[in-house]
Amino acid sequence: MDTYWAGILNSRTNRRRVLRASIGASTIAAALSLIGCGGGGDSGAKKDTSGLLFTPTDTSKAAVKGGVLARTGSSRGFDVTRGGVESADAGTAYSRLVRYQTYKYPDKPLSEVVPDAALSWEVAGDGLSYT
Repeated sequence: MDTYWAGILNSRTNRRRVLRASIGASTIAAALSLIGCGGGGDSGAKKDTSGLLFTPTDTSKAAVKGGVLARTGSSRGFDVTRGGVESADAGTAYSRLVRYQTYKYPDKPLSEVVPDAALSWEVAGDGLSYT
């Protein structure tokens, strides 16, 4: 008893069938290459090459004092003596001794350490200890 695939493999391929298949494949390839070329839009316009999904906007000027901090999920608490405080929650509730200098989006991130709860500090001569 012959199976389907044995019948396909044993069937003869004639020249007309090969020509039809190659013409069909070349037609599909030509159509896909035309689709890939895209439209002839405005070539003088500046294109966004950042790869971002949206353009970020600065909304810090619209912020009001005493606003609401939006957080998703629930916090386990803010008591640092009992443990279980997440760093994101603690950073919004408590000052740290030092913090990194803040920046706005178009600028590059700064690696400068500035005081937060500390007023100042002194670096020892060997550079290994801070007071």
